[in-house]
Amino acid sequence: MTPEHVTRTLEKWRSVDVFGEPTCIAAAACSEEALRAFEARHAIVLPESFRALWRESDGTEMPDAHGISFYSLAVIDAHQTERDGEHLWVGFGDRHHTDVIMLRYSAGTFDGVYAADRTRTHESFDAFLGSYVSMSGPP
Repeated sequence: MTPEHVTRTLEKWRSVDVFGEPTCIAAAACSEEALRAFEARHAIVLPESFRALWRESDGTEMPDAHGISFYSLAVIDAHQTERDGEHLWVGFGDRHHTDVIMLRYSAGTFDGVYAADRTRTHESFDAFLGSYVSMSGPP
């Protein structure tokens, strides 16, 4: 079963504006094999809601109305993973192409969603998605 916030995120990505233009474009699905390989390479377990979302759409093709983009797993793996002492930072998206949004792992254990300045914004990826889908109107 797909978590509610994942379903609502996908609906948001696939919606159109008053002019019939896409508000954001969902990408093709990411394979389960690619998700497992990413986890194995980095010795982590991605949050289930992250896995569920990327299994449906491997990021977004363009930013949404708030300037938020979600990266493909290939981009995350090649350009958005960084070890910092005991932490692994996994950048999964950005706002206005600058403010990276990251998952943080400590000793291989997920411990929250963080902003570019490395302050925690959400305790879980599901909580992040809940905030994301509740955004409405102009940014």
